Amino acid sequence: MIVDKLMTMGWLYKIICILLMGHIAHSTGARRGGERHQSKTTYSCEGTELHVGCEEGKVIRLIRANYGRFSISMCNDIGNTDWSVDCISYRSFLLMQDKCHQKPSCGIGVSSSIFGDPCPGTLKYLEVQYQCVSPSFFTSTTRKSTILTNSSSPKDLDSVPDTTLGTVLETSGDPDATVPATSPSSSNTTSSSSTSTSTTTTTQKYSQESVSLVTSTSHAFTEPSTTERPTVASIPPNHCPPITMNDIHWNWTRAGTQAIHRCPGGATGLARWQCADDPVRWLTPRPDLRECRSGWVINLKKRIESGESINNVATELSLMTYIKPLYADDLKDIAEVIQQTISRGITEMHDKLTDVWHRYHVLRELLQSLVETISNLLKQGTTAWNDLTSTDRRRVTSSLLDGLEESAMLLAHSSGIEDSFTLAEANILLSVQVLSARAQAPLQFPVSDDFREVSDTAWIRMEDTLVLPPQILMDISKHGLAKVVFVVYSGIGDLLKPEPGFALRSSKGNSSWRINSKVIAASVGKSGNTKLSQPVIITFRHLEEENMTNPMCVFWDFDSRDWSTMGCWVQASNTTHTSCACNHLTNFAVMMEVADIKEVPVPSDVLHVTITVGCGICIVCLLATVIPIFLLRSLMGDSVTVHRNMFFCLLLTEIVLVFGIERVSTPIVCAILAAVLDYLLLATFCWAFLECFQLYVELADISQPQKSRWIWYYALAYSVPALIVTVAAAVDNESYGTDRLCWLRSDNYFIFSFIGPAVGIFFGGVVFLCVAACILYHHSGLTTTIKGKEEAKLTKLKCHIRRAVLLMCLLGLTWTTGLLYLHQETLGFAYAFTILNSIQGIFILLFYCITDEKIQPELERLGECSLLGSLHRSKGHLPPPAALSPGSPGQHSVGNPCPPLSVCTHSPSGGMSGSRKPNQARKLLCQPYFHNTRSPIYHINQQPHPGEPYG
Repeated sequence: MIVDKLMTMGWLYKIICILLMGHIAHSTGARRGGERHQSKTTYSCEGTELHVGCEEGKVIRLIRANYGRFSISMCNDIGNTDWSVDCISYRSFLLMQDKCHQKPSCGIGVSSSIFGDPCPGTLKYLEVQYQCVSPSFFTSTTRKSTILTNSSSPKDLDSVPDTTLGTVLETSGDPDATVPATSPSSSNTTSSSSTSTSTTTTTQKYSQESVSLVTSTSHAFTEPSTTERPTVASIPPNHCPPITMNDIHWNWTRAGTQAIHRCPGGATGLARWQCADDPVRWLTPRPDLRECRSGWVINLKKRIESGESINNVATELSLMTYIKPLYADDLKDIAEVIQQTISRGITEMHDKLTDVWHRYHVLRELLQSLVETISNLLKQGTTAWNDLTSTDRRRVTSSLLDGLEESAMLLAHSSGIEDSFTLAEANILLSVQVLSARAQAPLQFPVSDDFREVSDTAWIRMEDTLVLPPQILMDISKHGLAKVVFVVYSGIGDLLKPEPGFALRSSKGNSSWRINSKVIAASVGKSGNTKLSQPVIITFRHLEEENMTNPMCVFWDFDSRDWSTMGCWVQASNTTHTSCACNHLTNFAVMMEVADIKEVPVPSDVLHVTITVGCGICIVCLLATVIPIFLLRSLMGDSVTVHRNMFFCLLLTEIVLVFGIERVSTPIVCAILAAVLDYLLLATFCWAFLECFQLYVELADISQPQKSRWIWYYALAYSVPALIVTVAAAVDNESYGTDRLCWLRSDNYFIFSFIGPAVGIFFGGVVFLCVAACILYHHSGLTTTIKGKEEAKLTKLKCHIRRAVLLMCLLGLTWTTGLLYLHQETLGFAYAFTILNSIQGIFILLFYCITDEKIQPELERLGECSLLGSLHRSKGHLPPPAALSPGSPGQHSVGNPCPPLSVCTHSPSGGMSGSRKPNQARKLLCQPYFHNTRSPIYHINQQPHPGEPYG
């Protein structure tokens, strides 16, 4: 009985103990029940608002918040499969924590303007995981945190981006030191306040091999602490620092290794970035994304190949290229999609789109989508173009240009009435014109009517124009309608840069060339190589004005996929504009040489004015020299013939140089002017050669009477240059005239067809001049008595040789600088040629006209006759010029002739006068000019009486 009672009391004791322990456990669980509260998850689609709330007496404890897309099915009513599912905004948790943490309810708008746009083009949503807990949960006492580690694979680290908030980096001498860092998607971050928070700490262990080899994740609850977290971060040595580039977060990467990530935005392939080791840095400015390929582009290729509507594909293509990032392979695929779309459009236009109205609007919608797409591809700063090789870039760009032109011509051919359609995007202005071919006025693009529906003011301010002559419209018309397509591209010149060494005629070996204008295209549906009956005129506004020189009119050759100058030439150019003329239609632009920064570019009109001034001075002096030589027929001799023709050829050369050197608008006329200038310069040098030869002949046979050789001189001086020019033109007539000047080309060495003969002729003259100087020196050294007449001739020839030496020096220097200026139009060469050319003209006027011993007496005689005539008419006692006798027997001169003395003594009545006034007039007129007159010899019966004048 007692035993039974004791046994019963034992069991009762056990039951009481169990119940007591259960009560203690229950009480402990109640105090720590925050760890086991039920989690709730909610989401809201982009464009809506997310509301989070707890029941009365509870507050929100945030666990996770992610804005982006992680599932293809969420917020996807249309079933799009091309959206990225690897999309996260790292600001999500921090923003939601500030908005909702420890609050009974909260609300926030789901928008990329708040959270950022981690994946453009993808519809995103906000997902939030939270618990409703008692406010006392956050006010419990501080306890030391317990860390429970849970290892993860090394590759998980790349998916855990770094953040500066709540991150502690610790390094020590141990290579295996760990670096904890919080994730943006963690529960929350370590707080420096006195409240307890729940944290997720990601520990990164650095090793000698890689910075991201070991990772571990731990979850813990921390109790209130007054200890502040460390804020100073130490950087691991020999590692490239973390950076976010191309929507990818690149973590610490050891020098000498390559970081690899999946391509962003749901694209296929891998992104790579090399970390260099000397010095430690990212090797390139941006990652290598050449392996990336967008899934939506691949999907569009499959859809167009499967026969989906071309307008649906084109519309989606224009939308996706606007909102989606592009990669190098995407550009290739898009070019293929455009070409397939146009091919389908051509086929459907003939087979399916039989209704004219329906066909026109379908093709119009297609053209609009393609214009938007290509304009998006030309956006400034598109890095995908830089990832393409030069060959691929040219091929893709050529395909885009050709595709847009073909699509526009499809629309033009689908219209059977006069119509005008204009499209303007950020980088493309397009106009389709269907107009009557009977128009008499030239067709200009753009015109003000093209901008009626254009809101982009950049195109309204455009200064580029293209003018199509009316004859071309007649040539291309069909059924009385002419159909023309005009396009202007902005930014395409940066994609089609000239290859190094493009312009062989560049004056500098290391010069670079650049497209310095918009690209303007015109098409009439014919081949771009078809020659037009009249040239089309295009005026370009330079994109850059400083340090740009040597404009060239070029067009894009689709066959060679390069710029070409064939069939285009510069009409006019200044600092801001260049006017071009081309005899065919295609895509045109202006290419200019990038001048040395140290050189100041000189406007072409300044150079032209400078050259014109020098040539003008020379022309005036030559005219003043040539006119007396031609009019004074009393001037005889071979030397006069040489001077007359040499100065006349030089005068014609100066005139052609001023008025014809820049007539490049008409290639045929320009070539003729170049050949004429070549011929005149060679003829001038030939006559200069004969001048030296004539001096040699006069000295060689000084005692013999001279034989006239003028027939041989004419034959030699005019036939040799004609033969040289004819042979040069027969060899290469295309090299007469360039796109800058009407002169000989220098890039193919054709200029030496002039330089070679000119140098030979010049030095031939120098040789004869040297021989003549030697002969003169020999004669002057003779001890034998030389007759007075021969002595005077030697003195005269000595002056002629000195004059010829100066003339040859001036001719050589002047036209050497002239050739240098024609080759390279610089201000230095222009000034040198102007100064030397002016000196040359003044020298010829002074020494071959004013002071010449043959021309000077004739000019003085004309002056005296004019003076005597005026005196006679004013005084009434001097005879008129007609009464002057040609000579006087009373005086004989071996020097300069003197007017007869009897002229000054005759009275109007014919008698003699004893007055001294006629004698004074005679002395006044004759004595100051002549000093070598010998005393007259008289017969006894002819001796004058004292006071009687000579007569």
